Amino acid sequence: MKIIEKKISNLKPYENNPRFNDKSIDALANSIKEFGFNVPLVIDKNGEIICGHTRLKAAKKLGLTEVPCIIKDDLNEEQIKAFRLADNKIGELSEWDFSKLKIEIGEIKDINLGDLGFFDFEIDTILNKKDTENDEKFKEYDDMPMYVNEDKSSFLRLIVNFENENDIADFAKLVNQKITSKTKSIWYPPHEEKNNKDFIVV
Repeated sequence: MKIIEKKISNLKPYENNPRFNDKSIDALANSIKEFGFNVPLVIDKNGEIICGHTRLKAAKKLGLTEVPCIIKDDLNEEQIKAFRLADNKIGELSEWDFSKLKIEIGEIKDINLGDLGFFDFEIDTILNKKDTENDEKFKEYDDMPMYVNEDKSSFLRLIVNFENENDIADFAKLVNQKITSKTKSIWYPPHEEKNNKDFIVV
């Protein structure tokens, strides 16, 4: 497998890319800046991207003019489409081993994980997981929906503003969900709720 440097100006994003990736650009750009460009883009013989749209956007954000690429010219069109989808979907099937994750995060002292996609409350929850059952500061999450990690990626997120409590009640009836003063987000249709002692709050 040969890796070659290609000019960004000669690469073409796939126009029907079904993945929303803009929220990942900053974290990925920070990762590339910190660790280097270690995962090449996968492109076809015409320079159209098969895998790596987010990496391309991150490279542009960093002002790079060339990126490492792997040319896949042994796949037919159907295989390319399936490979592109698989590259995005397979990662969603993974889950964290939180006991091991806690050790890894605890041993990282000089790198800001917040720049790499971790939220402060996630890190705090992971590092203090054994204490959460009786810890008062986590009670604020009691009425919030809890989901496993792969459920974090939604098709669309939007902010709904309410003028008064009656509007909130009407909206709750409309979507058939419980909304309290502690609710930070909901899913529609509703997702199965998980125990907040076992999963990270999202």
